[in-house]
Amino acid sequence: MVTHTSQRLEYINIGEIVREIERKFPVDPYHCDWKGKREINIRCPKCTDRKYHLGLNFAKNAFNCFRCPFQGKLSDFLKFNKISFRTKDVIYKPDIVLPDSPKLAAPRDAKRSEIFARQAKKYMFSRGFDLKFLKKNFKIWPVTDISNYYFGYIVIQLNDYAFYARKFMNFDDKTKQKHIIRKSDKSMKLFYAYEENNSDTVLVVESMFNLMKAAQYGYDSVCIFGKGNYASLIEYFKSCDKDRNFCLCFDKDVIIKDINSFIKRTMRFGQTPDLFYIDPKSMPCNDIADMKNKEELIKTIKKKKSIDNLFLDMITIGD
Repeated sequence: MVTHTSQRLEYINIGEIVREIERKFPVDPYHCDWKGKREINIRCPKCTDRKYHLGLNFAKNAFNCFRCPFQGKLSDFLKFNKISFRTKDVIYKPDIVLPDSPKLAAPRDAKRSEIFARQAKKYMFSRGFDLKFLKKNFKIWPVTDISNYYFGYIVIQLNDYAFYARKFMNFDDKTKQKHIIRKSDKSMKLFYAYEENNSDTVLVVESMFNLMKAAQYGYDSVCIFGKGNYASLIEYFKSCDKDRNFCLCFDKDVIIKDINSFIKRTMRFGQTPDLFYIDPKSMPCNDIADMKNKEELIKTIKKKKSIDNLFLDMITIGD
């Protein structure tokens, strides 16, 4: 690999560049030493490469395929593939970043039908959701009128790689409603946050419907998709305001031992914001999504307990 002096650039935040490369190209897991040699190997997009022959060298600002003649400046390669990067002399950020990660297709087990749309709208009304509020504050995927649900699904886009949906086929008591969460990146920590109300207490909930109802009633909230998904909450803590307090508002069917286990696992990962919890016995209904008015939620949140009380209760239970 020939490197001229003019090619040399000192890259900043190489890890962020590598993560963006990983979203677009298969990376060799055994030759990705950007922390040491500052070089990674990927499959060459110019030849039928299956063994990661294209080397990307950050120290020399060069790329070279050892299988075909494809080579040049690394900065040119990044620009061509619309990958953001920063050096001491250059900051490049494309106007439009088009991720090449697999696009998630809409669920295929339902046919387009206006009946589904009417059922979904009726269902949301029955649970006390303000459809105007949802349309204004949440991105329904694809963006469309709130009354025209996509294939009978309510679908909320989480980011470019995942979505959440509920299917409306029948409303019989025997029929179970489907929740759908799909990820093209298996390592992604999946959570969804609503931060428009500037409430002092941020509610931690299990489902998107709980989050939407909390937002409708004036509370910021973060949905972690299940009480066992503590890793996603830790991921959210890294980017949030540490001065705010968080209240775990799990469903009524959760036992106190599960909450205790969740908090202990969360605290293992270092300093966390102030944590509180709602005793499942204090929940007036199954979950926040079932609450019919704002006063009911406010009254419930006022019953929040500190985690110190939880640990004392667990000691008593143990005795």
